[in-house]
Amino acid sequence: NQLLACVQWLGEFQVLAYLPLEAEDGLPIRDVAELADVPEAQLCRIVRLTTMGGFLREPRTGFVAHTALSASFVRQLAQLDATMFLAETVAPCMLRMAAVSRHSQGEGSAVDWSSQRVQRLWSSFGGALGGGDQDTPILAQIDWASVGPLAESHPALIFVVQMQTAATASATATATAPLFTPTTSHHNLHLCQRAHGTPQTVADAALYLMRVPAAVPGSIRPHIEAELRAHLPALQAQRSAILILTCPLLPEPGAVSRQTELLARLRDLARLQLVGSGLLTIQELVELVGSIHDAHGGLVIVKQLHAPNSAVVGFAVRYQPLLPLTGQREI
Repeated sequence: NQLLACVQWLGEFQVLAYLPLEAEDGLPIRDVAELADVPEAQLCRIVRLTTMGGFLREPRTGFVAHTALSASFVRQLAQLDATMFLAETVAPCMLRMAAVSRHSQGEGSAVDWSSQRVQRLWSSFGGALGGGDQDTPILAQIDWASVGPLAESHPALIFVVQMQTAATASATATATAPLFTPTTSHHNLHLCQRAHGTPQTVADAALYLMRVPAAVPGSIRPHIEAELRAHLPALQAQRSAILILTCPLLPEPGAVSRQTELLARLRDLARLQLVGSGLLTIQELVELVGSIHDAHGGLVIVKQLHAPNSAVVGFAVRYQPLLPLTGQREI
């Protein structure tokens, strides 16, 4: 749509940044065109179209000033980033959806996810859709009181927060001792980095928290699979350990509030258009977890955690050895 194209044009040439936020009278369009190095006639046309939509205003002929809406794009740059991603990437992919369906070649990305700019804009776009990372209601359901006796019996209990080097996900582990050199330490809290999909270096944790963010670039399934496989040896070695996996999913109709489901379906369709695959359903994630195994056993879900106003679902995962002779996992 033309209004979206105009806002993208204004953002591309930094026009919004040249306008004073508090100036009631604004600036002459001629001066703004000179500052932004754009044709005055084109800027005038764009200003007058956007004023019709309430984005900018023309306090008097030949002048342009901010409205509360346009000023918010300067004060909160994430809004402008989200709009730029919508105009430059999402909208073109939306318009190609029918053609792609006719000539389906399976999963494939229409976006260069290796670009830092694309990752920043995508993160802002995901934030604009809202709700994808709200896992607090899920984590609140964990019986954290049971960690108390563990802390009492292990005064040296250490919390390790791992940030992935590609800034695409994070995992947190609670362990009695760090098995690596942390980048930052403060009393019993250690911060470090671990590359996505590399083996989990904390092998003696009581509890692992693996958070899959809504803004994962590219397809979600291989991202989750790589992290589950990275934790498999640690869970196999420490049979009592639990992995709490939180992930934004595509909810079943009526499973969450209407607004939550609407936003989840918007995120799902956007991913389908951009990547060729959308959000996972609960059943798909259950099957994915069950497919992670070694020669002696595999991962199983022992509990699911849901919240009515969140599309994020939590899963308590454990390693389960195979039964002797039968080759079946223990029930």
